[in-house]
Amino acid sequence: MAVVRRLRAARRRRREEGRAGFTLLEVVIALGVLAFGLLGVAAMQLYALRQGQVGKHTTQASILAQDQVENLMRSTFTALVPTGGWQNVTTVTNSIVTNSGTREDVAFSVDQRISNVTVGFTKSVDVRVTWADQDDPNRALVISTLRYDY
Repeated sequence: MAVVRRLRAARRRRREEGRAGFTLLEVVIALGVLAFGLLGVAAMQLYALRQGQVGKHTTQASILAQDQVENLMRSTFTALVPTGGWQNVTTVTNSIVTNSGTREDVAFSVDQRISNVTVGFTKSVDVRVTWADQDDPNRALVISTLRYDY
């Protein structure tokens, strides 16, 4: 009887010890879920980097357009001659300096359009900045204002 009790106790200990850890299948499934999650995080990081670049270019275009509008608004009313359409003012190339040298990032084209709204009294001033991004080759930003002869 004592022998049977010992055998049963030994079997019970072996069963309890077997339940203490994870099976190989559980570990493989957990690693698969972790890898899938990390791939999602990596994809989001790449998207965030790309959108950060787009935001940087949009900010630079906005600064260029605002600068050109301010230059035109400082001009006298008579100096603002109607252009009859978009007229190229300048092209600005943005360069990036790295340890390996300098490379061009993006080229911005600045155009302006001046037209009479009310002849001799009001003129419309439009400034357009165009550039090519990685995902969208036809990006544009337009700032418009009115100039009064006072």
